[in-house]
Amino acid sequence: MPRDSSKRKLTMDREGEVGILTLQRAFSLNSEGKIALTEAIVELSNSDSPRALLLNALDPRAFLVDVEELADMQASNARLFSAAGHKLAQAIEQAPFPVIAAVEGQALGGGCELVLACDLAVAGEDATFGQIEALGGVMPGFGGTWRLAEGSAINEHWRCSSPPP
Repeated sequence: MPRDSSKRKLTMDREGEVGILTLQRAFSLNSEGKIALTEAIVELSNSDSPRALLLNALDPRAFLVDVEELADMQASNARLFSAAGHKLAQAIEQAPFPVIAAVEGQALGGGCELVLACDLAVAGEDATFGQIEALGGVMPGFGGTWRLAEGSAINEHWRCSSPPP
């Protein structure tokens, strides 16, 4: 089936008991993209749920927020933008199935926060992750600081309780 990846935000497919959400374009985590992704995850959660959900992308820049959208954003729009990111992360965390992010390119800022909300991330050779908001003097807007610290605590626990032989 031909895909117009410049206009479509995402596609939802199913292979057996695995749901597959594919981000269709670069900068899929703009305001509209986050809302579409949240709606798709909620729809899957409320339906005959898959046993797992794979979140992947056609474009290696799909796990990026559109910085141009942020450049001239007013405070009220920034709050809405952040709230949409929180809703997306909550939808992922509350899904009744594991959510797996497959990342081939950059997952920076909001994209990294999205991956942190997933149960598992599979990284390709060219995948990079980072909380780059600090470079602009701002805090991560979707709960990434908390999720990153939570993941670090979990990793530290495993390191301490299961020392290598």
